Amino acid sequence: MGEQSRRQAYIQARQLEDFIGQAPATNAATLAVWLIFYIGLRDNMAAIPLILSGLIMFVACASRILIWHSYQKQPETRAAESWRWRYTIATGGIGVAWSLLYFSLLDFQDLSVVAPVLMLFFGIAGTAAIALSSYMPAFMLYSYPQIATLIAMILAQTQINLSFLMFTVLIYALLITLYARQMGQRNRRQLALSADNAGLVHELGEEVEQREAIIQQRTQALRDSNLQLERQIQHREAAEKAVQVQYTLLRSVLNSTTDLIYYKDYRNEDGLYLGCNQAFADFLGRDIEQITGKNDIALFGQVTGGLRRLDDRETMANGHGTQEAWVTYPDGHKVLLSTLRTPFRDDANEIVGVLAIARDITEQKKSEQTLRRQQQALQHLAHHDQLTGLPNRLKLIETVGKAIGEAIDHGTQLAVLFVDLDHFKDINDSLGHTIGDQLLVAISQRLKKSVRAADMVARLGGDEFTVLIRDLKDEQGAIEVGEKILDAFREAVSIDSHTLKITGSVGISLYPRDGDDTETLLRNADAAMYRSKRDGRNAARLYAADMTEQAMARLALESQLHEAIRNEEFTVRYQPQVDMRSGSVVGAEALLRWNHPMHGLIGPDQFIDVAEDTGLIIDIGAWVLEQACRQREAWKRAGIMQLTMAVNISARQMLDPRFADTVREKVVSAGCNPHEVELEITEGLLIQHPENARRTLQTFRDMGIQVAVDDFGTGYSSLAYLKQYPISKLKIDASFVRDIQHDSNDQAIASAVIALGRSLDLDVIAEGVETGEQSAILIRHGCFLAQGYLYSRSLDAAGFQRFVEQRSGAVLPHPIA
Repeated sequence: MGEQSRRQAYIQARQLEDFIGQAPATNAATLAVWLIFYIGLRDNMAAIPLILSGLIMFVACASRILIWHSYQKQPETRAAESWRWRYTIATGGIGVAWSLLYFSLLDFQDLSVVAPVLMLFFGIAGTAAIALSSYMPAFMLYSYPQIATLIAMILAQTQINLSFLMFTVLIYALLITLYARQMGQRNRRQLALSADNAGLVHELGEEVEQREAIIQQRTQALRDSNLQLERQIQHREAAEKAVQVQYTLLRSVLNSTTDLIYYKDYRNEDGLYLGCNQAFADFLGRDIEQITGKNDIALFGQVTGGLRRLDDRETMANGHGTQEAWVTYPDGHKVLLSTLRTPFRDDANEIVGVLAIARDITEQKKSEQTLRRQQQALQHLAHHDQLTGLPNRLKLIETVGKAIGEAIDHGTQLAVLFVDLDHFKDINDSLGHTIGDQLLVAISQRLKKSVRAADMVARLGGDEFTVLIRDLKDEQGAIEVGEKILDAFREAVSIDSHTLKITGSVGISLYPRDGDDTETLLRNADAAMYRSKRDGRNAARLYAADMTEQAMARLALESQLHEAIRNEEFTVRYQPQVDMRSGSVVGAEALLRWNHPMHGLIGPDQFIDVAEDTGLIIDIGAWVLEQACRQREAWKRAGIMQLTMAVNISARQMLDPRFADTVREKVVSAGCNPHEVELEITEGLLIQHPENARRTLQTFRDMGIQVAVDDFGTGYSSLAYLKQYPISKLKIDASFVRDIQHDSNDQAIASAVIALGRSLDLDVIAEGVETGEQSAILIRHGCFLAQGYLYSRSLDAAGFQRFVEQRSGAVLPHPIA
């Protein structure tokens, strides 16, 4: 913006500010005069013009106040001319209001009225000339309506001659207009002068600012120059200090390490030491100052010094190198040093010397040897069984893989034999794991003696062993090895005070007939071993293709048994035990059934062996006992009082050290009378585990629980043997009852069992009774208790209760589940 434009804008802004800025004061004066005039002359005024005057007066004053307030807050929202015209129009409204006030006078001939009006007019006109002189249109719009009104009122008076008064008003109007115009010009000149002064002040201010800026720039430049110089000095001092710190730090680092560090200058032939650390000085038994500037011949002598010089020259010729050598310190102790020599260069990249770092690796070498021995030990542990020292599964898999490769190269066969100890868990459960572990060690030694040195015996875990036979001619050779292994089991093993008789089951797979990889051979040998166990154990079996299917079926059955336990798929049925003489029901045998989701109700003969082998029979048996005891109590609440609940117990359960506590817990939790519970065990359990059986059965006797020997007559029990056990009942096996009416031998055996029971004061019950003739023969020989299809098949709880009701002739309440 130019100087003239800025000057003009300044004048206009000041004029507008003076013009609008007097609104509060002039409004207050105007309203005050209007009220005074109204109070003094209200009795001589017409009502309607007076009211209109008041309304217009207050609206115009309010408009001017609003315009003034808006201008004070946001003057830039409108152009200056717009503000001026808005305020002029509002001011004209005030002039109109005064005109209406004059017009409201009723008697203009009264001097008491005319005099105040003229005084008011002259005062208002004089004030307007001063206040509105900055903008003549506003003055004219404010004053001329009043002048016109007065002249009109004077002309309207006919009674008196007011020509002089009218002439006076006109002359006053002309004079006040000229005065206002002169005041406006004067104000503009003052504003112009003020604008000129403001321009001069502005120019002077700008010049001062420019000079101050120049001074500040020069001052800042001087400061920057001083600061830069100061920083350069500080950087140089810091660099010198850093160099000193680095030198001190380097010296401290070199002296703190136990490594021997030195560096030599070969710019001359002598190879003088430029420096070394304290460890190297200690090695030589000298101070650092005594070493610096010397050469190897001066420090080590002609021979050793000459050799060290040759090593340095080889390093400078061929690059860095490492040497290990035993050296002796001044105090006489020897250490193994590993010395790394490397050449260093000058600024021209020329090799000028050798830097050497020698480290004492004596302990490191010892640690490496120890670590090597530990790694060998760990390697042995990783591939061998910790208990027996035999190769483990990992080593076996690796060795079988290598043996297969050798067999392929030489066109030979090999055999993998899977050996599992029969009933080993019974020994662990009855005698403890310590005895079991000692037995495994003894068996492993016998197995190693049963094979050649080139063959391998490995332990896979638990009681499972695997034998690898190399360079096999035919399957007969594998069978012979299997028989030899079985022979190794025949001799009893003595451990502490125990004499243990153990057998084994052996499964054999042949390469390449039964598999061409390690996994297949092991899996098929395992399947053959399970066939051996199924065939009665203590035998060796060659793998056949159908064994894999059977093994898979067995695994599937095991998995399904786990699911059956989780899903509660087992149920218990009850077969009545009756007195054949009266037909009354005296007991019930709890029989386990599997309600298979796909195959329906399955008897225990299809899954009990797998449950025994896997140990699931312990949980399943405990569940059956609990259900049977709870059902006995439910029947008692229903009115069936005289009844014995018989539950079958497996050998695996009897060998469980917690079994007696489990029985006590289940009987007590069900609220069942122990005298009404009967546990049935097999005759074979008494023969195979006599000590454990005697101890457990005595616990049952102390609890009040009865014990029956199931399937009696199929074993080798004797009168003297049975007298050792707290037994209350014998069960004649169904195989002796089936043909008792035709087979004299069966009759003789049944009669002998009955007589044996009578001699021992034991109850005798026959199972599998299906005909009246069988019942009559048994009664004739003195056996009065029986169970079988002649009386009833196994029933669910509700069916059993109905059976008892029919036998007793009474209707009993429904059993409480």
